[in-house]
Amino acid sequence: VDQPNGKLIVRMNPSVAAHHAAAILVRGRSIGTSYAQTLSIDYNLSELSSMGEPDTREFHVPNSDAHPLHPPIPDLELPLYQRQSRALARMRSIEGGHVDFPEEERSEHVLPGIGWCLIARASQKSR
Repeated sequence: VDQPNGKLIVRMNPSVAAHHAAAILVRGRSIGTSYAQTLSIDYNLSELSSMGEPDTREFHVPNSDAHPLHPPIPDLELPLYQRQSRALARMRSIEGGHVDFPEEERSEHVLPGIGWCLIARASQKSR
C-alpha cells in the first residue's frame, strides 16, 4: 500500500507457477538436478477480459510413410501390411530413443480479484 500516493501496488512472483509446471516434467524420473536445469521456463500475465480464444494455426501430424519397413516378424500368423510395418518401425525408433520430441507443461492461475491470469510454461526437448 502506497498511502502517500493513495495507490495499491500489486506485484507478482511467477516462481510458484513455474515450479508447478516444471514439477510435472521432473517428478518421478530420478534424473537429478542436471535435467531440471535444462528446462526452459517462461510465463505470461494477461487480463482475463483480453484473453479470448487461443490462437489456432495449422499443424502437421507426422505419419510413417518415410520410415523403412520393419523386418518380418516370424511368429505372426499373417504378414503386416506395409503401413503397419512402417508404423511399427517408427514406434520402435521412438521407443529406442532415436526421435526428439518436445515436452511441455503449463500451470494456469486465475487471479479473480484483479482480473488477471498467470500462465507459466516449462518445456524441454526429450528423447
